[in-house]
Amino acid sequence: MSRTGGDLTKKRILMIAERLFSEKGFDATSVDSIAKKAKVNKALIYYHFKDKNDIISSLFKNIIKELSRQIGSSIEDFHKKSKLPVEEKIRKEIVLLDDKKDILSVLLMEGLKSKNKNFQLFELANIVIENEKKSVLEKLKSQNEDDKLKQLYIHEFFTGILPMIMFVALRDKWSAYYKTNPDETLNNFIDSFINSHIKSHIA
Repeated sequence: MSRTGGDLTKKRILMIAERLFSEKGFDATSVDSIAKKAKVNKALIYYHFKDKNDIISSLFKNIIKELSRQIGSSIEDFHKKSKLPVEEKIRKEIVLLDDKKDILSVLLMEGLKSKNKNFQLFELANIVIENEKKSVLEKLKSQNEDDKLKQLYIHEFFTGILPMIMFVALRDKWSAYYKTNPDETLNNFIDSFINSHIKSHIA
């Protein structure tokens, strides 16, 4: 198998796996079903991946890299247009995450499993935190560096990133349950996010 052909096959397997994991969940998706949908034999899947856990781990790593590029580019673009309101920055980040909302839901569920030893959810969080770290640390000058970093990571993950991922995962269901327009739900979330997480940085 040529390297190019092997890379294309691996990408196809990951693309099909992402769709099946999103539709059926990780546990309900078998390697057999991935092979059938990808139109490859199971041996070829095991040529590229050790097992199903390796498939989802590789998938999450690729998504993290993709989101890292997109979020980094979005934040850089936002800072270049410094006169834009903070609402636009938040909206852009949500749009980026929304494109992967189904697999992000799987990522969240896998992260909640007590026996799961993969920490891709935290790796994803690190992308956002690293992009925001410099400006946030300047707000915490009264503490030593280690304390500032500990506070930063706890604060950004549990009051910023996790609520945003939960919103992306549940917005449509929330809107259906409360019979509200998804765009209206988004606007209300952004207002709430600014009044809680964002304002905490300038308190």
